[in-house]
Amino acid sequence: MTVFGLAVAIGAVTKYKPYGVPDHRRAEYDAILAKLSSEAKAIAKAEKSKSPVAKITQTEFDFGLLDPGTSGAKHDFVIYNDGQDELLLTAAGSSCKCTVAKIEDRIVPAGESRPVTLIWNVGEDVSDQYEQVAFIETNDPRNQPSN
Repeated sequence: MTVFGLAVAIGAVTKYKPYGVPDHRRAEYDAILAKLSSEAKAIAKAEKSKSPVAKITQTEFDFGLLDPGTSGAKHDFVIYNDGQDELLLTAAGSSCKCTVAKIEDRIVPAGESRPVTLIWNVGEDVSDQYEQVAFIETNDPRNQPSN
């Protein structure tokens, strides 16, 4: 008596379109996904680096006189990377909801710089002077927040 066994694996792969993305915007969607994937890999690499050096020449800016209710006052602060590895910038909150830091490109290659835009929306409360702060974290081991 001879017994013969046969194992067969059958599978199917179905690729669905992303929900909510119309066909005419699919290329744009795919480009954004590719950029996010590339950025995620670069961020993971930058988080492990030991020799980025964050430098900033201007740490304060006076917006001057602004009317109450003014929105969208902006100023760019430039952060330089004087190190040998990529510097990672992360907006880490602010002292008030009216102040927002915007970082277009979070990864700063060695020897380059990136702007960090501070956006301030003046409230309706009237005061002679305001002072707000935005916090930017980096992977520079010499510039870490103290606990």
